[in-house]
Amino acid sequence: MKRTWMCILASLFFLTLAVANDTATPGFIVIAPDRGYEGNEEIRQAYQGFQKGFESVLVFISLSADDEETVRTRLKEGVTLLRNKGAGEVVVLPMLLSDGDPHLRKAKALLGEVPNLRIAPAMGDHYLLAQILEERARELSQAPAKERFLVVGAGATSHEEAQEIRSVLDRLIAEVKHSMPFQETHSVVLYNSAGPEKVVREGNQKAQESLKSLAADKNLRTIVVPFHLGYKHTASMQTARTLEKMLKDLPVRLSEKEILPHSNVALWLRRRANQFVPPRREEMGIVVMIHGAGEYMNEALTAFVTPLSQRYNVEVAFGMADVETLQKAVETVEARGARRILIFRLYNLSLNLRDEMEYLVGQSQPPEVHHGHGHSLPRRLTSGAILYTAGGHDSDPLISQVFLERTLEVSQDPQRETVILLAHGEGDDSKNNYWLEQLTVQANFIQERAPKKFKAVVGATVREDWPDKREAAVAKVRSLIAEGSRDGGRVLVISARFVGAGSYRRMLDGLPYTLNAKGLAGHPNVTQWIEKQIEKWIEQTLRAEVTN
Repeated sequence: MKRTWMCILASLFFLTLAVANDTATPGFIVIAPDRGYEGNEEIRQAYQGFQKGFESVLVFISLSADDEETVRTRLKEGVTLLRNKGAGEVVVLPMLLSDGDPHLRKAKALLGEVPNLRIAPAMGDHYLLAQILEERARELSQAPAKERFLVVGAGATSHEEAQEIRSVLDRLIAEVKHSMPFQETHSVVLYNSAGPEKVVREGNQKAQESLKSLAADKNLRTIVVPFHLGYKHTASMQTARTLEKMLKDLPVRLSEKEILPHSNVALWLRRRANQFVPPRREEMGIVVMIHGAGEYMNEALTAFVTPLSQRYNVEVAFGMADVETLQKAVETVEARGARRILIFRLYNLSLNLRDEMEYLVGQSQPPEVHHGHGHSLPRRLTSGAILYTAGGHDSDPLISQVFLERTLEVSQDPQRETVILLAHGEGDDSKNNYWLEQLTVQANFIQERAPKKFKAVVGATVREDWPDKREAAVAKVRSLIAEGSRDGGRVLVISARFVGAGSYRRMLDGLPYTLNAKGLAGHPNVTQWIEKQIEKWIEQTLRAEVTN
């Protein structure tokens, strides 16, 4: 009997240990190219901005045969150190542009077969890197439409590697072009001297010829940005000097800056690492994005969120996908320990600003809709946390219940009353039709749940921000009121807004109707709805597999 209980206890111990290992925070080996003294100092600075909050080690990868055993030892020591600190899994984070970079291939070969080791994707085509490239371009550019944008990579030891690096650069350039429409764009890759002599000589000769040919064409102003983690030992011993010699006496503007130093590299490391950290409820944050306006409207809107601050790491960001206010809120929530942040859109529709926010958090390409920043795309949000977005109540029953209560507050004789749920509306016809569909669901809810049936319950929008659509929309609403008021009928207009009734009084002036102008303000159902959506996101995130 005693032996049986010992076996059971042992089994439980190992089961607990296995579960703990499955959910334990991994350790990270950040690998970076050995760039020489100055370049390695830049890498160390970026690494220091990353390592807080992560068990990690930094290993420089040298391509020199003389350093092979040293690098192998450093990698093995890094794995052992992280294992001793309790890491059930070790993740290699390549501070490199391309998955085909020779430094990453070298690291993989020297590591060999290591149990529970994963290799994260390189950083090259992430929008945080595209932001760096765009900054470098803006420092040189005067009129992109009249300019040639030339980006120079480095580090290839074979033609295949050069092509992979060029592909990454081209994707980054395409991202930059969304905001800076250059007339021409090109990428060129310089070779690392560690490659075969003939390959390096031919590759660099071809790169030089291409650079000179493009730079010599005076039909366009040429700006050149070196975008790599190439050799940088001292002021005179670095890749930049090679590039300067190639472009000597040519009419170009050459950036003195490369990828580093820049804070986005540390942010990328944190963001990539967080993808491998198992999600935990206590490490999730919420930013509630609210349109807002004046003091008293903002006060009423903030009141929906205030009770949630007792249970969640939450901040409010006012505006319509305004990058500045969102960035501040995201930074605040992240500083409190959030590794994953939901930007929750406190809007009527799930469609409202969805495209804009998915772009800002890096989930999609630039939207073709109004984003509130003129014709220039806003800067995407910079954060080491993984960003998500959701929102819009559509026809959620919790919200429909509020509109039912607002209707009953002003109702006197349902059988002769026409109820109009009146909403802001959209300029885009398809989105406005979607809004009307949601209002119809809410109208049906009111009719079905009311103690007595109303004469009619309908939804309508006034499309108030779009003058070319507004006139017809308002005329339709006025017609509904006139029709519902005939023969002793009574019309109830229920403001289907978060706060107040906006310009409804002015639009409907002169007509006989009763207005409930409260909107959703002050009702606890809104807070319940927000919390329901937050919990839904948390549960989905906790269930989701940790991705690459």
